[in-house]
Amino acid sequence: MLTIMKLKILKLKDDYKILLLMSTLSLLLIYFMGVKGTGGAMPIAIIDDSDNMYSRQFIEMLGKSSLVEIEITSIEKGIREVQEDKYQMALIIPKEFGYESFKDTAYTLEFFTQREDIDLMLLQNHIGETANRILQNRNTSEIIVEHLEQYSSRSKEVLQEEVYTKTVTHWSYRKPIHILQSFINVGERGGYDNLKQVTIGFTLFFSMFSIVFLVGDILQEKEDKTWNRLLTAPISKTTLLGGNLFTAFFIGTAQVIMLVVLSGYLFNIDWGGNLLGVFIIIGAFVFCMTALAMVLASIAKTKEQLQIASPIVLVSTSMLGGAFWPIEIIESKLLLTLAQFTPQKWAIEPISQMVMYGYDIQVIIKPTIVLLAMGLAWFTLGLKMLKFEN
Repeated sequence: MLTIMKLKILKLKDDYKILLLMSTLSLLLIYFMGVKGTGGAMPIAIIDDSDNMYSRQFIEMLGKSSLVEIEITSIEKGIREVQEDKYQMALIIPKEFGYESFKDTAYTLEFFTQREDIDLMLLQNHIGETANRILQNRNTSEIIVEHLEQYSSRSKEVLQEEVYTKTVTHWSYRKPIHILQSFINVGERGGYDNLKQVTIGFTLFFSMFSIVFLVGDILQEKEDKTWNRLLTAPISKTTLLGGNLFTAFFIGTAQVIMLVVLSGYLFNIDWGGNLLGVFIIIGAFVFCMTALAMVLASIAKTKEQLQIASPIVLVSTSMLGGAFWPIEIIESKLLLTLAQFTPQKWAIEPISQMVMYGYDIQVIIKPTIVLLAMGLAWFTLGLKMLKFEN
């Protein structure tokens, strides 16, 4: 096995460029999406086609958020300046906003933007929640007015405005629930950090391609007829396969650790005081991905097929598992359920908890077991599929 591993490592002198490319892409995306992408409030343009008390209050509530800087403008100017990157987004408030019954009307808030990233997703969620709060107050006041107007001589419109104002005031100053949040024993690492989230996600994401590429050498050996010759050699299939997989495992682990060190040095990322826990999770994750790569290599007939199929599998599972954005922003129960079956989720979650929130190393116990179990299941499947090949 050691001889095969040595030969595989020597072969890297011809293939090192792909590993270097994956590492470089990871660092570049961390820089542009983490370092350069981390800023203050985002400037947005708002086109208020409604211009009533509800839309004005909506804009006022948005303006209180530290997420945005608001400018009221026309639709032509707003879209033009989004294209010129002056604004991150243009938001159109429709004419019917607040006028029609919330019970009978589905409102559409229209966004114009040039890209989609985690900051804009968070902002869109905030805008949606704020609009729903306005419309729920509108609906509440409407129900109250339906019962009051038979006892009042005032018009329905006057009653509606008065009750709505009192409803908003009541919920603004007489909240039935007060939330007190405290961070315990987290030091300076006590909150979400977009740079760390991006670094963790892209470090693991690009390492997966390197692992699949290394395991995929089996297909290249089959095409070159080297694999068949090795099967007739006086070595066991376990030794032959183990040499390929152990090489991919060690090089994949080394790449991830190198990216952890470089990101800390280049971008001043504090990986926390639980580096041992981080490296244990990394090892379990790389093992799991090596086994998955073995399954993909067993299904594909040629290396070209593997190069087509692997990005589909890796990108889709990374999107579900939280490599591109925090999994907490996903609301679909179906997607959250599917995320439980991705190795990315079980690796990123404990690393984020330790690095960003200062969790103890005990947080890795369950994820490590899950990753090892996934890896063993895929390894068994891949071994069985390879075993019956000629």
